[in-house]
Amino acid sequence: MLLKLENETLARVNAEAAQDIPDFGVWQAQEPRGTAVRIANDINLAAEEFDPSGLELIVLDFPKYKDGRAYTQARTLRECYGFEGDIRAAGDVLRDQVLFMARCGFTSFELADGVLERSGGVEGFEKSLKDFDLFYQPGVKGTALWRLRGLSGATEKERLAAAGIKG
Repeated sequence: MLLKLENETLARVNAEAAQDIPDFGVWQAQEPRGTAVRIANDINLAAEEFDPSGLELIVLDFPKYKDGRAYTQARTLRECYGFEGDIRAAGDVLRDQVLFMARCGFTSFELADGVLERSGGVEGFEKSLKDFDLFYQPGVKGTALWRLRGLSGATEKERLAAAGIKG
């Protein structure tokens, strides 16, 4: 089951399953390289001299929900590499994590069998995107809440807009 995030809304989509996408080693050896790659969460992108140009989809693995290295990979892809394509979380993806994954730059979520049904369907996952609306740390979009103090003279609406919060 694949959920795609667009404009703060989740929708079911049909797409190639993550296991059908070449892993990083296979992708590196391909000529020409494909437009999608699966990256294990123990791969250091900087050490591998990774170049995401030409990629449309990067799948990052969550072998266990407790292993958060893919969060760092996603944020690095967005902030350091300027990757604008789809970053998909695959593996042990839970409803409680989707908001934080989205803040790190994930735009799609490949769920294991039964997870969607046990979590209240698409509506349950979408509801989890609204569990919190203020954050001390900035996401890949928006401003850290503490930085808003410097906006003296700004209205509440302007401060919220600077933080990327609809108000």
